[in-house]
Amino acid sequence: MKLFLLDAYALIYRAYYAFIKNPRYNSKGENTSAILGFVNTLEDVLRNMQPTHLGVAFDPHGGTFRHEKYPDYKFNFEGSYRYELMKEYYPEMWEKMKAYIAEGKWNVCGSAFENGDVNVPSPEALFRNILYGNKYFEKTFGIDLATAINMVNLYGGSLETGKTASLISRYRPNAPIIAITDNKQTYNYLSLEWNILPIYTKIKDMDIFELDLFLYQCI
Repeated sequence: MKLFLLDAYALIYRAYYAFIKNPRYNSKGENTSAILGFVNTLEDVLRNMQPTHLGVAFDPHGGTFRHEKYPDYKFNFEGSYRYELMKEYYPEMWEKMKAYIAEGKWNVCGSAFENGDVNVPSPEALFRNILYGNKYFEKTFGIDLATAINMVNLYGGSLETGKTASLISRYRPNAPIIAITDNKQTYNYLSLEWNILPIYTKIKDMDIFELDLFLYQCI
């Protein structure tokens, strides 16, 4: 037996963004990029891998077993663009999500339009990313999300001297700038900058899990 299991929504999500600059449309003007990419992947698996058995997993509609087992369970979902996609392609799920938000079972988090680590080529792009996300959540859900900009001097680069954090500070963002560095001179310099919270620690000695916990505690 040769069994293959496919994560449907992971493939659909990847396919949609693969065609984001050149989307595919059908004769009705409907965006079929995600469908095309998913079917292409499926056909590729069938043709090249020749499985005897194939399973495709989709997320179920409605609540999950977590709601029954843990009544206080809450979802976390970030990025206003993802909410726009849900409203456009999954209107029934969108209505259920709004009900979850009203019941306190869904936590709207991540106040940006898209994750900041996707493609942010400049400080202005970073703040537009946050601004568009904040405006969307405020207009759509009446929610004013708190935002913090985290910068970590882990691999050297511009944060070694504090220049990036200092440049961002000049844009006067309505968010604290948390700059973590193991350079004492940089720490002292950033202490004088507007709205920057510099933190001095030997961060290069931390592994990724310790770093995540440390950032959470800082925020």
